[in-house]
Amino acid sequence: MNETVNETGLFDSYWAILDTQIATSADIYQVEKNLEKRIESNSNKILAVIAIAVAFLALFLS
Repeated sequence: MNETVNETGLFDSYWAILDTQIATSADIYQVEKNLEKRIESNSNKILAVIAIAVAFLALFLS
């Protein structure tokens, strides 16, 4: 009887760890996606600033 309880406890622990790992993986994936969006947004802002700077240079040099 003791072995059955221990095996069940180990089995439950295994599933608890697996659930935690799955949740952690999902969280990491979401963080990666959020970072990708931020990087893309920042890249777009930098490109917009460069485009405005080039437009002003073209305006002043012409």
